Amino acid sequence: MKKKKCALGLVALLAATAGLASCDWPTKTNNGIILTYTDATGARVGYTAEELFGTYRQSSGSLSTEFDKVYEVLVRKYYDEVKTSVKKDLEVTANEDVIKDKQNATENANNNGTTFEEELEKILKSQGCDDVDELYQHHLYELEKERFQSDMYQTYGTQSSKVNGLETMKNGFYTKEDGTKVEAFPASSEWGAGNEGWLKEQIPYHIRHVLVKLSAGTAGNFTQDKIGESTAVDAGGETTKLANVVLSLAGASVGDDGKIGSTNTRLTFGEIAQQYSDDGSASAYGEYGIMSKTMAADLVHEFKLGTYVFDTLYNNRTQESAYGKANAYRLAPGLKSDATATADNLGSIADQNQTIKVSGVDKPVYEYFKDIGVGQIPFGAAVALLQNAKVVKDANGNVVNEDNDTFFPRNVIYNKYFNKHNVCVVTPNAIASNVGSSYNSAATDTAAATAYAGLTVTAGNVTGDLSGVGAEGVYSSQYGALPGFQKDTTNVLPQFANNVLTDNAGNIILAVRAGASSYQGIHFIVVQRSGLSEYGLKEVGGQIVEATEEGSEASSTSLSSYYTTYTPSQNNYPKAGTEVRNTYVNYNVQQTANFNERANKIAEEIKGYNSNLSTYWFQYLVENQNVEFTADANDIKEDIMTFCQTKRQSTINANNQIWEDNWKEYAEQIAAQEEARQRGFATGTGSLISEVCAIGYGKPNKSGDKLWEKGGACYYATK
Repeated sequence: MKKKKCALGLVALLAATAGLASCDWPTKTNNGIILTYTDATGARVGYTAEELFGTYRQSSGSLSTEFDKVYEVLVRKYYDEVKTSVKKDLEVTANEDVIKDKQNATENANNNGTTFEEELEKILKSQGCDDVDELYQHHLYELEKERFQSDMYQTYGTQSSKVNGLETMKNGFYTKEDGTKVEAFPASSEWGAGNEGWLKEQIPYHIRHVLVKLSAGTAGNFTQDKIGESTAVDAGGETTKLANVVLSLAGASVGDDGKIGSTNTRLTFGEIAQQYSDDGSASAYGEYGIMSKTMAADLVHEFKLGTYVFDTLYNNRTQESAYGKANAYRLAPGLKSDATATADNLGSIADQNQTIKVSGVDKPVYEYFKDIGVGQIPFGAAVALLQNAKVVKDANGNVVNEDNDTFFPRNVIYNKYFNKHNVCVVTPNAIASNVGSSYNSAATDTAAATAYAGLTVTAGNVTGDLSGVGAEGVYSSQYGALPGFQKDTTNVLPQFANNVLTDNAGNIILAVRAGASSYQGIHFIVVQRSGLSEYGLKEVGGQIVEATEEGSEASSTSLSSYYTTYTPSQNNYPKAGTEVRNTYVNYNVQQTANFNERANKIAEEIKGYNSNLSTYWFQYLVENQNVEFTADANDIKEDIMTFCQTKRQSTINANNQIWEDNWKEYAEQIAAQEEARQRGFATGTGSLISEVCAIGYGKPNKSGDKLWEKGGACYYATK
């Protein structure tokens, strides 16, 4: 019985494959041995052409390739001769599936006014079968194949209880009892490109976010987009919500005197998401889940690629990680598929980068994002939104500029500070609109006055809005004292002299304007665990830094342990001494059902991340079980190897093309945004409206003010 078990190994390699170019039965007609391998006892076992190709499904519905034929025959012989007890159970299920097909044929005949025979023939044809016997064999084989793949996920073909197939696929290797490290997916000149496993190929991120949707938001409107609000006295709206999200993240409150101060109890990021987020993640405390390189195709560029821009170019603590240094180039903006860059020379890879046109000049995508830097949203902008959310008339109760809502203060402030599709951080800065605000103390008024002084107004023209203090605001000690700005982030973003906004744990909060056909809005993103962080983060001397090893604390977890496929009740679940480690599986959940759901989520990601995993299984078993094709079967061997090479490379090429296209699209989007924002403040649509207009909107008397006269920066007329 043990002798035939090795056939299982050969079959596993052939799972989940598509057709070879050759679609006819092999021309070999002799009954000589064409394939041999070494079984677990060291004996050589052989298969003849008749055994491989002369037994099963020789009909018009048979599988169409040598690859699939070898796979099918060996799986079925395995269950015939080795797993006989399992096969009996599978046979019962296959019979039940046939009965269900017949019942469906009867039901369809009644509904369609046809005969049972006609409907059954449709079912047979859809499965490539000629009769009911073949239909039964089809169902039985599908069950056998599914069961076989499950066996492979358990032990990776080793039949050893100490080897976990999913963990092997995740890490890209397993370790034998003697300490020997065995690569799961090695490259080969015969078999094609290699694969380093799910962790390195997909670089998974654990992401959380808060989404504030914009009912009036428009994709591609970079300068005069709109944000809604109810004007009812007690009714809220999205402007108020956006402002309150930022205030809550910072741990700020508005006192009875209208001043901004620290809240008594700061909410966690998850609690804020639960209260405010406008998508399904709210019930899960803001968790998006796992974001990986090719598995999150449904994510908009600003969310996914914006996070990668931050993590690869500006997050210094991630770059300190050995894992980060070794793999950052895989996520680097605009890197070509054939680039050979490493983390040590990322700064000089212009010749390996895609380019876009910027002011008529070719600019490498990598260099473009590096030059733009991290955007910033002053905390004072959220304060100004809160103050101006419902302002739609001037101090005399008159509509301004024919009641064109583009000039409402909330929209002017929103467009200048929040309507940015490049990834931003929130700074403890005041802006010009905070001058004299009831939401500020004297300290912030001073900072706001400095920001206002940075806006130069001359004869109806304004400068300074998009440079210097006009764009960035001025540091406010009042805002800097808020809880959200207490974690030292200067080691992460040394270009910022002061701390930027973080969650309670010290994770930097990223903000980005994004949208798709289904929504427009602002995302606030926290990277709970970066795919470039080998051992996670820890606090040292008031700073959040990269850990250099998996520590003795439960919170110090390696990337492999963080994405464990085990649950806390299982013996192999990662532990720190007797305490279970903090992982994706037990993050923010306590119930066994939740543990199982999360472990299964990781398992499904691993199983599905590469459509060609079976080609690597095949290569491994051929090389480790001494599988050989005889001279008479060299054409079969060459076909299978060519198939593996082609499948692997075509998948790599397709993924790289998508990757390159996405980076170029995102870079072009940001370039278009920056060009629109830099047009100045000319009259009419298409230009960014000066913040001076928002400040002056409520003035009772605008006569004589050139800003509001025809041709001025604050003037707008439709006729």
